[in-house]
Amino acid sequence: MADSVETDLRNEYSFFAATSMQIRGLLSDSSSAIPREQRERIGRQLARIEQQLCRLDLNRRRCIC
Repeated sequence: MADSVETDLRNEYSFFAATSMQIRGLLSDSSSAIPREQRERIGRQLARIEQQLCRLDLNRRRCIC
């Protein structure tokens, strides 16, 4: 039986990655109703979250395939 924590981490990471890509797509749309300054601020916040996730190094720990 697979480790449920490993499976949960893999699922949550996949969900985050997909959501992150969607957010980046919305932020890169210059015709968006979201003002440029706000898109830039959200982009910086998302980048910080992505960096924090990267620091966890889940690939090295074999939690994410």
